[in-house]
Formats: sequence, structure tokens, C-alpha cells
Amino acid sequence: MRAKFVLKWVVVFLAPFVRDFPSQFTLSDYIVCVLSVLLIFKFVEFLFFVANRIVSLSHRLTA
Repeated sequence: MRAKFVLKWVVVFLAPFVRDFPSQFTLSDYIVCVLSVLLIFKFVEFLFFVANRIVSLSHRLTA
């Protein structure tokens, strides 16, 4: 749980610096970049959740 929290904040603060840093980096660019990275993070988290549910369901069905 703590690692997940740290990962979220690292992503939030470092996301704008991953791409090429333009000379005029506005607040809207920062917001769009952070929101897109968080959306991707949530999507990957959802995929892991679905995969976990499928695996647990298949284990329950085979038992």
C-alpha cells in the first residue's frame, strides 16, 4: 500500500519532465500531462484487478 502511494506521487511530480521539456511549459500542459499519466496508471491498475479476479475465479472453479 505504501509503495502504491509513493508510486502515485512520483508519477504526479515527474510526469511532465519525462517528455521533452519545452521552453514555455504552461500550467495546462502540466495538468494534461499529469492527468494522462494518472489515467494510464489507473487503466493498468484496473487491468491487474481484472486479471486477479479472473485468476481467483478460475482457481475457485477448478477446486
